[in-house]
Amino acid sequence: MSSVAKISRKQRRLQNKLQAQVLSSTYNNTSLDSSDCNSSDIQDDDAPDSWTKVSTSTSSSFSAAASELPFNVLLNKVSKLKRLLLLSKFYSKLCEQVFPKIREFNPDEIVCYGIGSFSTLSAAQIQLALLLIIRDELLQNCPSTSPSNTNTTTISTSTTNSKTCFRVLAYDPVFSDSDSKLLSHFGILIIPTNEAAKRYALSNTLFYMPHCEAFLYDNLLFANSTHPIPTTSLSLDDPKPSTSDSAELKPNNLFRLMIIGNDLSNLPRASKKLTFINKFSSSVISIQFPDEDTHLDSSINRFHPFNDTALMTFNSL
Repeated sequence: MSSVAKISRKQRRLQNKLQAQVLSSTYNNTSLDSSDCNSSDIQDDDAPDSWTKVSTSTSSSFSAAASELPFNVLLNKVSKLKRLLLLSKFYSKLCEQVFPKIREFNPDEIVCYGIGSFSTLSAAQIQLALLLIIRDELLQNCPSTSPSNTNTTTISTSTTNSKTCFRVLAYDPVFSDSDSKLLSHFGILIIPTNEAAKRYALSNTLFYMPHCEAFLYDNLLFANSTHPIPTTSLSLDDPKPSTSDSAELKPNNLFRLMIIGNDLSNLPRASKKLTFINKFSSSVISIQFPDEDTHLDSSINRFHPFNDTALMTFNSL
């Protein structure tokens, strides 16, 4: 991504935040909330490396607009957004270009990082709706399981359940009680500790990371490449890749990764911090998501939930 494109994205996010304070758009008689970007958007080079909870309020007026929604309202909004996505040309294109690749990959686990707070962010609600659709698509591959007759609370909570063929997990340091309750309602497990995306995939794993900070993608590649992996617990205060005497050398594991997120081949290569993105970006096989401006309703695409989003796997290294 060029520096010009990077600046343009920053300007667009700022414009959308300002517009959200003065516009009152509705979706099925329910107001959409104020922010168009995740708490975990692509970081700038001067952004902090630690993955911690950061307040979304930049002014008193924006803070009031970003107040949390009650659980029942939040559940209703996400359910409606899911239905709206299913009726969109965007979904039809995903069925043609993206979902077949995910089903072929057949992940044992979906791990969602950095999606943001559903209680305050419209983009996060839309991205959660798509995550639920992806899970439903994969459930069609499960024996004796279909989205219509499966209790979603058992999908992630029991690996021994005969109707369970994969888990869905999520973590973001900004998750509120309402966010956690919503995820639990949909059968999605909350990862109890801040892994900073340093998860070693033990089997095929789909990482759902739209608009995460760049260092989180870098951490994920670090943890699954030929590199010493810490065998002790990771410090929440130091999410950056590091080596230690207690590290254990693991084989290259990138073949087990599938990522939905910002196209790694488009991330700026100038930053020396993105060691593993720079190392492996040439090995990325990307399938771009459909253009959201063309294929999504304006009530959704104005929040740009899937700009620069791609489905990514890696060539054999």
